[in-house]
Amino acid sequence: MARSHRLASPLAPLVLAGALLLSGCGGESGGEVVGTADPRASTSTSAGSGASPSASSTGYEKATPEHPARNVPVPTLPDVGREETEAGARAFLQYWADSLNYLLQTGDPQYVREAMSADNDQFTKVMENYERFYREGKWSVGTEQQIDIKAQELTKNPDGEWMINVSLNRTPGKIYSRSGVDEEIAGQDFNNQPLEAYLTRDQGVWKLSGFGGIQDVDYGL
Repeated sequence: MARSHRLASPLAPLVLAGALLLSGCGGESGGEVVGTADPRASTSTSAGSGASPSASSTGYEKATPEHPARNVPVPTLPDVGREETEAGARAFLQYWADSLNYLLQTGDPQYVREAMSADNDQFTKVMENYERFYREGKWSVGTEQQIDIKAQELTKNPDGEWMINVSLNRTPGKIYSRSGVDEEIAGQDFNNQPLEAYLTRDQGVWKLSGFGGIQDVDYGL
């Protein structure tokens, strides 16, 4: 399949998907599935995921309609995730997904923001809205970001960004307040089609520049 090269148009579906995450309109293989919202899953599914504390050691409790998630383990980038290697890129992408799920469960954008390049605005609204939800005493139940990193070599595009294909799946969920359901969050799986993850190196660490569509692929958007 022909690859896109960071043009504005291939990125539009991802920007739209980011908006859908917060719009309340619900009613985002040979690879490895990582970045689930439940640390008990994330610590057992793929290489490097054991860097986060286990649920039993932290007293982690998933969010319910009665209360937000409790004692959510802070995402930790494993040492391999700092290496400029294919394994390093894969571990870093897992860390990014774990950091996004930490935001969804706590309203704290620090770790996912630090994992992204300064010019990556695809998840700006996500961060702003989830900060606001939790500041207002609301919380997320059910929504989590999963990432399936495809079994392929890391390549470089003409812009000097590292690229690897991934599939993203955002499960549907709800935003709750003390009075009940406040908002419904739509799921999004992009027709289970691969996207391109763009990575850069900044002062010796990986940064996520964004996700882009692949030419002629139908994402159902």
